[in-house]
Amino acid sequence: MARTYSLEQVLGLKRQLEDQRKLQLAQAEQARQEQVERLDLMLRMMEDQCDAKVSPDMIEQRGQFFFSHLTRIQDARKTLQSAIDLRDVAQAHLVQASVNRKKFEVHKESTMAVARQAEQAIEQSLLDESAIQVYLRQAR
Repeated sequence: MARTYSLEQVLGLKRQLEDQRKLQLAQAEQARQEQVERLDLMLRMMEDQCDAKVSPDMIEQRGQFFFSHLTRIQDARKTLQSAIDLRDVAQAHLVQASVNRKKFEVHKESTMAVARQAEQAIEQSLLDESAIQVYLRQAR
């Protein structure tokens, strides 16, 4: 069984429906407007950042920073090269000292061998002289 509504009820429901649609449209418009405002704000912030990054002062400041950084790197390279050169000289001195030490040891051993030979020759000559004297005493 179909229910019947009076004209006033139908018009009231229609008005409520229209009011609801108007409210939804108003809410949608407000959300759209807020989104537009947020996007505008973001756009302005990005423009400000871009302006700040390409401003002559900022470019000059970055140039000075990079120049000072480059200077520090170049100084560090020079210091490192000096240290490498000093290390090479020290290494050459160590090698020369090692060679000199080895020469000294060889010379020392050679000198000691000559001294031992001289000692042995002296001992042998003394023994020979003693033997000659003994022989001469016996021969007389």
